[in-house]
Amino acid sequence: MANVVSNELTIVGDEEELKRFRELLANPEEDRLLDYQKVAPIRKHTDDWRADRIAVWGSKWNACAIMGGEIEDKTLQYYFESAWSPVVPVIQVMARKFPKLSFDYRFHECGEDFSGQLFFQNRTLQQKRVGVWGAVPFLRKWGDNRYPVESK
Repeated sequence: MANVVSNELTIVGDEEELKRFRELLANPEEDRLLDYQKVAPIRKHTDDWRADRIAVWGSKWNACAIMGGEIEDKTLQYYFESAWSPVVPVIQVMARKFPKLSFDYRFHECGEDFSGQLFFQNRTLQQKRVGVWGAVPFLRKWGDNRYPVESK
């Protein structure tokens, strides 16, 4: 069984651009709010599907246990799980493809005891914090908004 990484992605920007983002990443055929393949497709398939996915997405699974997807006050949030590691490569592709949006990506994994936060704006990584459990607040999922989206 894989260790599960909890992920929180907060995207801020123009409402029309947020709608375009949401539509691009959704996969209604598979009833998925967030599908990595839609934004970071795996084009080269080898005999090792795990290695293919990890190389492109950073994780062997697509997003699962997905919640969120509503736009409110120019903000779109997703909460989802990934296997073993954060999906930094996917978030980097999102930031490059949607330069008008800002991306606050937070993750934590309690089995291996790591957490982190990446903040992208104008296609560029503005802030990066990686550490041990508790180093990055990950409480908004439970309604605690004491930790706003941070920028440089």
